[in-house]
This record gives sequence, structure tokens and C-alpha cells, in this order.
Amino acid sequence: MAVVHVAAPASLDPRDGALLAELGRRCCAPGTVGGWCDRLNAASALLANAGRPSPPPPPPLRLDRLFPTRPTTPLPPTEFCSWPEVLCSRNGSLLKLSMPGPGSLSCGGSPGSPTAAAAGAAVAALANATRLAWLDLSATGLGFRLEAAAPLLAAPSLLIVELAAAGLTGPLAFGEDDDDSGAAGGSAAAGCDWLSPPSRAVLVLSGNALTGRVPDCLAAHPGLQELQLGGNAGLQGLPRDWSRASSLRLLDVSSARSLAGPLAALPPGLRHLNMSLAALGGGLPRLPPSLMSLDMLAAGLSGPMAGGGEGEGGGWSGCTNLTYVDLGSNDLRGSLPALPSSLLVLYLDSNRLRGGLPDELPPGLLVLNVSANGLSGQLPRGGAPGARYMDVSRNSFTGPLPASLAAAAQLIYLNASDNALTGGLGSFAARLRTGANSLQVLDLSHNSLSGTLPPSLSQLAVFSVQSALPSFPRVLDMS
Repeated sequence: MAVVHVAAPASLDPRDGALLAELGRRCCAPGTVGGWCDRLNAASALLANAGRPSPPPPPPLRLDRLFPTRPTTPLPPTEFCSWPEVLCSRNGSLLKLSMPGPGSLSCGGSPGSPTAAAAGAAVAALANATRLAWLDLSATGLGFRLEAAAPLLAAPSLLIVELAAAGLTGPLAFGEDDDDSGAAGGSAAAGCDWLSPPSRAVLVLSGNALTGRVPDCLAAHPGLQELQLGGNAGLQGLPRDWSRASSLRLLDVSSARSLAGPLAALPPGLRHLNMSLAALGGGLPRLPPSLMSLDMLAAGLSGPMAGGGEGEGGGWSGCTNLTYVDLGSNDLRGSLPALPSSLLVLYLDSNRLRGGLPDELPPGLLVLNVSANGLSGQLPRGGAPGARYMDVSRNSFTGPLPASLAAAAQLIYLNASDNALTGGLGSFAARLRTGANSLQVLDLSHNSLSGTLPPSLSQLAVFSVQSALPSFPRVLDMS
């Protein structure tokens, strides 16, 4: 989501300043020095003094009196609304408030305690900043249940809400009745106004301790462009069908080992998907043509790969922007789909794929890992001219080692061990010796290669780099 931040000269509206002061009272220890707590505590003190009998009403709040970075250090009369973390309207209403970072807020108290409840109320009261459109309280210590912030989450003016790693707990679907919810996450028709109203564009709740199912209403949200829920290990149920989330461009529900699917359909305009380290079950659904990156490492996928030999669809060739795919450590079956020419990184290791590799790999491919499958046939004769890393080990590839692989000038790692390769290495060694190369690791062990080992292989200076790669136990393995 593109956002243009243009600072406007304004003084902070005292009503919004009072909301910040209350937040400081609840989430900052008195006398805290440095960061946002320093500024919020100053706001509390200023407003307390302003409540005492005094002649005229106080002027609009200014940064030099309200938010000094050091209590004893005078600051120039810079407006609070000119700070890069803040954006205000011309009349001083808060439009953007960004207070991320460890130690910026620490509301304390265990979830459900009076302290946490009061802190939750102070954060929820930011909903009364009626012009606030962008709020970032990531990497803070809010320490209360998500539902305590319900008024804030439901504020229609808030287009961007970022609460990553904020110490939030409790169910994600706190606003749904159990009687109305299905096994995968509630009723899409009921809407998500309690969590993410239709105007919401970005919702980031990753890295917390949220539990339960992902509400179905999020899978049919009309306005969300980014939804990040990764790192909430207690999430369990995922909606099957996301095809109605027409605006969604980024979806992250990774690192939730109990997150169950299966996943039947993806958003039609999705660009980035991360569902790695989950327990989805089922096969891989058809990929939308807009997709740019796909990370479903160890996602519990089981079944045919869409676009492959056992699934429906026309392969991945229509995904002309797809650059990154990680489907490693699943239980996918079938053959490889047609690969788009845009692909740069491909991890398909530790599955049950059959068939062979295409004769011509994508021209810009940098990383290829198809190890630990049941692939067969010959290795691509066209090579991969730009490849840096290739692992085709633990398959059933046959035939000679293509000399074209030695022509990949940037290739650093080549592992073709545990196959059924045959023939000699003369052509490969000659090509490697005469051309520019960066090869540092070559593992051809456990094959059926024949002939004598070309002296040029063992004499190549590139194989004298063991100390530069301490993580690799062998540099040249022909066992």
C-alpha cells in the first residue's frame, strides 16, 4: 500500500493530546526517561497542570513543552505534528501515530488484571481520535487481550493498524458467537466490523499470542490489502475459500503449527503468500496470475500439486511475476508444473514429486532445490546460466552430468549425489577448467559414474576453499 506523508504545519489538538496523556499514565512508569514514554509522561504532567486554576485557556499543545526527548534539554519550538512518526491535519487532529519499538510502551500486568484492563481502555480510547487513520504500536508491551482494544479495531477511520509483537493475547475471533461459527472460522456474511471494518486496508497482528480460528469474514473482506497474522502459534482454523478477498495483496498466517485447512482458493489478486510452518492438509490450490512470492515450507500440504500431472490447471506459466517459491518439506505428489520464466528461487525439496525437470530452466533462476523426491530422467541440458545454488540430490536422475552446468559462471554449490548418473566427467571438467567459474562445493557421491577422475578437477584452485566454508564438511566428494 503506497502512502505519501506530507507534513502540514499544525499544533496538536488538545483533545487528542489528552488521549495520549492517558495512554502515558497507563502504559509508562512515572519518570521514565527516553522514547515515547518520556513524551507521554510529559503530556500527563502538562495536562494535570493545565487543570489547575489559571487565567486564560492553554494554547494548543506544542512539542517543545509536551514531548521533549530529554526533560532537562530545551528544544526548538518544533511542532509535534512535524515529527516523522506523526501526521496531523491542518487543524491539529491526529492522522498518523507510529510508536513502535521495544520499550516504547510497557502496560504491564497479566491479561485480565485491573492494570491490563485500564491499559486496554487507554489504547481503545484512541478510537476517539476520530481522524486517526494510521496507528503503529508494534513491538510494544501492551499486555492485554485483543478484545480489550475492540473499540479501536472497529474504528472505521483507521485504515492501517499495526500491532505486531505487541503482547496481545486471547482469541482472534473474539467478536463472533460460537453458535454462528463453522469449523473453519465463522460466518463471512456477518462481516468483520468488530475486527476490521470494510474501510480497513492493512491489519497487522503478527507475533502475538492470539488463539483460535481465523474468522471467515477476513477471507471475504472487501477492502483489506495486507493481512499479517504470522507468529501466533495458537491459531487453529483457517477459512478454506479466500476468493472473495478481492483486494488482498499480502497474506501471512505463517508459524502456526496447529493451523488447519485445507486451502481451496486464494485471493484473485494476491501477490505475496506466506503459510509456512502450518498444518493445512490438502493439496496446493491454483495460483493466481498476480502472485509474486509463495512460501509454504512445511505447511502440511498433502496431495497433488495444482498444475502438475495429477492436478487441474495449466501450470504456473501464467504467473508471469512469480519469482520466489518454497514448497519444501511437504507431501506433494505429481509432476512439476510449467515454470514461469520470471522464477528466481525454487524450493521443492522433501516431497514425493515424480517425472523430470524441464530441458530449459528459467533463464534467471538463482536457486534450485528439488532434493529428496522421486524425480527421474536426465538433468537439464540447457543448464541454468545464472544459477548460484543447485541441489538435485536424492532422486533418480540418470545420464551424464551436463557440461552446461560447468558453464554457469556464478554457480557456487552443486549437489547431485544419490542419483543414478552415469558416464565420465571429462566434458564437465574441461568446461569447468576453461571457463570462468565460482564453484566451491561439488558433491557427486553415490552415483554410477565411470572412467578416471580428470586430474583437472582435483587440481582446480576452486576446490581449495574448505576454510572459507566451515559449514560444509566436504568440498569435492566423488565417493
